[in-house]
Amino acid sequence: MIDADWLPLLIRAAAASGVVVLASLVAERVGPFFGGLIATLPVSTGPAYVLLAIDHDDAFIAGAALSSVVTNVSMIAFLVALVLASPRCRMPVSLGGSIALWIGLAAALKLLPWSVAGALAANAAAYALAFLLVRRSPPAPVTRRAVPRWYDVPLRAVLVGLLVVGVTTASSWIGPAATGIGAIFPIALSSLTAVVHQRLGGAAASATMRGAVIANPGFLLSVLTVHLLAVPAGRWGALAAGLAVSLGWSAGLLVWKRRQAAAG
Repeated sequence: MIDADWLPLLIRAAAASGVVVLASLVAERVGPFFGGLIATLPVSTGPAYVLLAIDHDDAFIAGAALSSVVTNVSMIAFLVALVLASPRCRMPVSLGGSIALWIGLAAALKLLPWSVAGALAANAAAYALAFLLVRRSPPAPVTRRAVPRWYDVPLRAVLVGLLVVGVTTASSWIGPAATGIGAIFPIALSSLTAVVHQRLGGAAASATMRGAVIANPGFLLSVLTVHLLAVPAGRWGALAAGLAVSLGWSAGLLVWKRRQAAAG
């Protein structure tokens, strides 16, 4: 028998897992750029913030969102590491090394005091370096066909569910700064990378994360919006606005990609 206190959290975690699984399944089938675009949508961070908003006030959500803005520097490094390492290394090495880089940078960034201006400056520098490195590493052709594995979908569902449960449960003890870091741990991108690498090879995983690098600024603007609006507009209005910003950025990229294809 499941304790009644845990039932709402488990239901929400299952719902979040379903959203991420659906997004990652679509991402695998629409090509590297669009796969990265879909995977970068706040499909795991969004549900985590919704759960946090149920249990915490506007100021807590604002503080967590600022921490997420800062930690996005780690996300950029994580994506670039996957772009560069996936075609050259086996999946456990490339993914494990990228996750270790994310954790190390996130821990280092947490030690420093941050303002909104400082966080945005750090992200701007990270983007400049990221786009330079990615541009200098041309994408390799994808030559492997997908090989379905029975455990792909259940594994992704379990990983995302654990993230949502863990961040929400621990938030009362670890405070808004650490909560904001945990909320954007790249569990959806990691699980997608593992699946694509196994099914299609390192070149496909690299190309997918290349698309995620281009789409990531939309995520940054989304959590920045939540931080700026959580106190004056209320956390629910801020979360809605953050989602709209993320979707707007993605829609703009789709239009740009279509025009680019038409011009080519």
